Amino acid sequence: MNFITCHGAISLFPQFTFKERRSFVTDIKGNSEIGQEKWKSKYEARGYQVIGPEADQEPNRGLYRKRYVNDSRCWTINFNCILILH
Repeated sequence: MNFITCHGAISLFPQFTFKERRSFVTDIKGNSEIGQEKWKSKYEARGYQVIGPEADQEPNRGLYRKRYVNDSRCWTINFNCILILH
């Protein structure tokens, strides 16, 4: 899970997202089956393994821990921006 705001960027699961290229899907609501296959195919084509809550918990144990923004496992990039108005 990644966030980007005007103040910075945060990755709650950088190990899985950037190093292991795995995408964990917790719940899907409001998407048709065709829509789900489209985005899954897109990320698989980019080299990601898409896994869900039915996946074996042992190799994915880090995904089942409670996580918080700025905890010790997060990656954060702070934007030191100055707004320039023309």
